[in-house]
Amino acid sequence: MLGNIGSVLYQSCNNMNQITFFKIYQPVIISAWKQTVNELVKTEVLKLGDAIEFYNGVLKIVPENAIAWNEKGTVFYNLRKYEALKCDDTAIRIDPKNVFAWYNKGRVFGELLQKYDEAMKFYEKAIEVNPRNVYGWIGKGTVFHHLRNMMRQ
Repeated sequence: MLGNIGSVLYQSCNNMNQITFFKIYQPVIISAWKQTVNELVKTEVLKLGDAIEFYNGVLKIVPENAIAWNEKGTVFYNLRKYEALKCDDTAIRIDPKNVFAWYNKGRVFGELLQKYDEAMKFYEKAIEVNPRNVYGWIGKGTVFHHLRNMMRQ
């Protein structure tokens, strides 16, 4: 249903003016779509698999969009799939200052792979990129929490 929005947009963008318009305004458009997709997933109107299809459609139009890659990685993370790492790596390659991609990569290593030393490196990179962004700090706290619990056992 709504998971094909990106594909529909891609098919409808059949002339250069529409594609140029999308590329110029892509941060605003993708941000609005991201919020909409996230809300639809939260309310279970849209399934996570459909969200991946949505981001695939967006990435057909703008394959070098770090936000879309990061959000696709977040969906894979929520599905507990390691494909999230490829998406995070791609987002970081496109935009090395994307705090959220560094944070999400840390989450995959920490929460899915339970490789806390590796996770800590990515959280610290997120903090290095933007010390005022709370996500890197939350990630570090989560690692410390897991390590403390492991020491108690």
